[in-house]
Amino acid sequence: MGQPDQLFEVARHTFDTPEFRGITFIEAEAKTIINHVPGNAMPFSWTINPYRGCSHACTYCFARVTHTYMDMNAGADFETKIVVKINAPEVLRAQLRSRRWHGDHIAMGTATDPYQRAEGRYGLMRGIIQALTDYRNPFSILTKGTLILRDLDLLIEASKVADVSTAFSIGTLDEDAWRLSEPGWQDELESVTVYQRGWRLGGKGASGRTPHNSDDGGSGQRIHEHGLHIWFGFYEHAFRMLRGAYEESGVADGADWWRLPF
Repeated sequence: MGQPDQLFEVARHTFDTPEFRGITFIEAEAKTIINHVPGNAMPFSWTINPYRGCSHACTYCFARVTHTYMDMNAGADFETKIVVKINAPEVLRAQLRSRRWHGDHIAMGTATDPYQRAEGRYGLMRGIIQALTDYRNPFSILTKGTLILRDLDLLIEASKVADVSTAFSIGTLDEDAWRLSEPGWQDELESVTVYQRGWRLGGKGASGRTPHNSDDGGSGQRIHEHGLHIWFGFYEHAFRMLRGAYEESGVADGADWWRLPF
């Protein structure tokens, strides 16, 4: 989201473990980490994305387009070439203490998931949350990853000094649709279970409602039965951003558009 980052590549790594097999991590230093979102199409003006690219591999993700800004493609590269902004916490502190920063709300998880698998190895979010807490800066996090529970202690402390909200993104409860549209994510129901156990921090559960995927009556009803709320305005904007990519791939409008195997 926002303007393209100024990134300086430091190193590339691959790890021979099942969860990272086939993925290249491009470690880079960022000049800035708080991104401005131009226009008024989104319900937020500032974002932080410690990673570019996402191993969740959601076929409907509008953030795929942002990978092309770095001379990589929006398909396999988005899923297997993950840019890691290794200095994100330090750069964030520098921006937060600048007189030019006025303490506006910062949204995270609006492009790529900050709690995707890479976070388990690099652990950038703890430093980011701590910096935001120290400067009493309001923020929100949208994620599919239950790894967020690792940082529950920090989130609770942050909520004592700033407006903090979290939400889970649940695309569908239909197992077949989930495996087709989110091949890199392990288990949607795991996120639902975490929410049901009381994971609510000044916010509400959220479901990314996708056409022909979670908008049928049965799926929508099951989502509400789990105590989640459907938030679909954001995704309507996302689909408009992806329209060009779908048309170029020869996928016609209709029930099968979201099956695009990028």
